[in-house]
Amino acid sequence: MFIENLHLKNFRNYLDNKWSFDKQHNIILGANGTGKTNFLEALYFLSFGRSFRTNKDSHVVKKNTNGFYIKGKYRHNSNDIIEISYYNKEKKIKYNQKPILRKELFSHLKTVLLDSDDIFLVKGSAAYRRKYLDIILSQTDTQYLEAYIKYNSLLKQKNIVLKKKILI
Repeated sequence: MFIENLHLKNFRNYLDNKWSFDKQHNIILGANGTGKTNFLEALYFLSFGRSFRTNKDSHVVKKNTNGFYIKGKYRHNSNDIIEISYYNKEKKIKYNQKPILRKELFSHLKTVLLDSDDIFLVKGSAAYRRKYLDIILSQTDTQYLEAYIKYNSLLKQKNIVLKKKILI
């Protein structure tokens, strides 16, 4: 599986940029502050429907614009296209021109990101390691993702019930 091309519109510092990639090797070069990390963030966005740097989609919108658009074409068994748009505080995700939910995005374009914070995989808490593994496993096994979502929902419900009992 490899990315063939990427199109960014109003994403971080990119106004309207397109790239094509080689199947074998690609090198991203640039001076500090030119958008290399923003570029990688866009690729991550195609896999997870969110940024690895912020929890708010509005933070990746280019200044003085009202939204962003990301389109990535990749080859797996055939040509596949993922499109993500965010306008007027509404995010839309499409896979081969059909709308999908964010959780359905995980199984399409598999991405592993390693950054400077990943030193916490070794030095950090067990919770950090579990979260990292949850992300990777969610991409490879849709049943795991469903179970993970259900588990977190039940955990929140349990905590609400316990809080109410403590307050009584």
